[in-house]
Amino acid sequence: MKNFLGKRIVLAGGGSGGHITPLLAVGHALKQRGSKVVLMGSFGRGRFGLLTEELGDPIIDIPAGKFRRYFSWQNLLSPISVFWGIVAAGRELRRWKPDLVFAKGGYASFPVIVAAHRLGIPVVIHESDAHMGLANRWSLRLAKRVCVNFLPATFPVAYQSKLVVTGIPINEDFYKLRCQEQQAKRTILVTGGSQGCESINQVIWATQPFLAGYTILHIVGPGQRNRFAEKASAAYEVYDLVAPAKFRELLDRADVVISRGGATSYAEIAAAGRPAIIVPLSHAANNHQLDNAWAWEAAGAIRLLLQSELTSEKLVQAVEEIFEPKTWANMAAATAGLFEPRATEKIIEVISEVMQ
Repeated sequence: MKNFLGKRIVLAGGGSGGHITPLLAVGHALKQRGSKVVLMGSFGRGRFGLLTEELGDPIIDIPAGKFRRYFSWQNLLSPISVFWGIVAAGRELRRWKPDLVFAKGGYASFPVIVAAHRLGIPVVIHESDAHMGLANRWSLRLAKRVCVNFLPATFPVAYQSKLVVTGIPINEDFYKLRCQEQQAKRTILVTGGSQGCESINQVIWATQPFLAGYTILHIVGPGQRNRFAEKASAAYEVYDLVAPAKFRELLDRADVVISRGGATSYAEIAAAGRPAIIVPLSHAANNHQLDNAWAWEAAGAIRLLLQSELTSEKLVQAVEEIFEPKTWANMAAATAGLFEPRATEKIIEVISEVMQ
């Protein structure tokens, strides 16, 4: 089915930028083929509005309960939130009558997946990380296809036939940012992801005097800009939460990126061919960010700094090593092949197959 004209697709997810930007890439591709799309899940207009407004389609927020892998009284309330999320999602799905639900995983997608399955609407899910998230594991039985970034080390035999290796869908404009050499201004882009990262922010604040000669583009996270604005200068630019187009502009200016280890964020960095210093989130579920980073480090594309090792001294040392021309060129070259440039197209093919 090459013609998607008039088909209605629900894109389910939210909760973090890593669960939103892939939906936007798939959404753009579907719209180009004539589909109508709607975002359904946890998108928080204020927090993620800059991300979702680029797609320009309806957004429906659905209650969702997050199950934490540690003791928390909030876990007692999560089943109630999930129940009402399923009820709300069912109501909206009956209203929209979609032909398919494409879900990016995460707690925000689960009520939509369950409601879609109960209504007989086919579901395709996607997993970016080395370890499949809890919501996606719970959704394996309900999905028609399971798209993954790479083949997981372990996967239930009963669902092997559903697996399709697609890669991570990202905006194709990131691949246009590749360059063959460092730019005239030695520029570092620092980002803690869509939610910001306090530990990275604090180390950059302390390290800035030791990075004279570099231009720093620092995305500090939502509502944090005023704390850092007093140090802003021509060599230190501060941003809070930026729209996708602005992020691509900043990445285009950068030679090196300092970032968390989310798979989607790094897929965008690698697509642009930029060497990176990755500081994995220490309390990420199943340590998936650390597992992601080990694979990228083994490929020679990043320098890995553990949260416990994140000091000004080690950060400066890593930056200076990467800016050595030969090291920079080798790391930039190593980013090629880490991610599938046709990921979005492959997912569109899976969606088409399931809807036939």
